[in-house]
Amino acid sequence: MTAPAFARELIARRNNGTPTDSAFIAVGWPTAWLREFVARSPFSRHAVILGTPEPKIYQFGAVVGLSVCVWYERTSDTARAAAIAAHVLPANPLRLFTLNAWTGETHFHRVAPERRAAA
Repeated sequence: MTAPAFARELIARRNNGTPTDSAFIAVGWPTAWLREFVARSPFSRHAVILGTPEPKIYQFGAVVGLSVCVWYERTSDTARAAAIAAHVLPANPLRLFTLNAWTGETHFHRVAPERRAAA
């Protein structure tokens, strides 16, 4: 298994103590829409973006303790987004959900067991 694209940047941020509280995992390469959302949203000030360019199994250990959104923009990617979420779940994220950015459809796979800030 390999880490998703841009995982090294996430690991470096966490090792350097840079605040990181959430991760957006793009189904495929991150699009300009996702990058703009993360750059402008007040809810993602300390977020990172990961990419899953190929339909294969990735190792998501770097997202331990983070809130994770699996972001997809096409309805045809719904099954792939669910499969990615299933592979993220063993990494024990604080929260995990899939989001169809086009329709707004959201499916929660894990919610925080208690009220607390992300790592």
